[in-house]
Amino acid sequence: MRTFSFFSQRSPRQRGLATVVSAALIVSGVSAVAFAADVAAAPKAEAAAPAPIDLGDHPQDEAAALAQAHGSGERVEVVSERTPTATVWANPNGMLSKDITNHPVRVQQKDGSWAAVNTGLAAAGGGTV
Repeated sequence: MRTFSFFSQRSPRQRGLATVVSAALIVSGVSAVAFAADVAAAPKAEAAAPAPIDLGDHPQDEAAALAQAHGSGERVEVVSERTPTATVWANPNGMLSKDITNHPVRVQQKDGSWAAVNTGLAAAGGGTV
């Protein structure tokens, strides 16, 4: 009867990589616990409301954005295509481009307006954040 070990069928390079990844995960877990303890001990602060994002003179729809970009020679945001993680731009050459982030950079408010993401943490009662 043969027993299976995770490391038995791995090359030395794969075993080394697995060891490094395991160590990194352990260290990051320890850091997260330390961070949580620091946050719980932090003085209570009032959470600031997210700042609204100024739309300036950006048109809401694609056609108007393309026309403004063509006339100005600069790219213009297509506000109607905005999401928490993406921004669509009308370029002066008539093409559209999209900037995508891997995390939300803005949130949509109940009234439909957009606000920058507030990453500040504030301690609340009972040890919660």
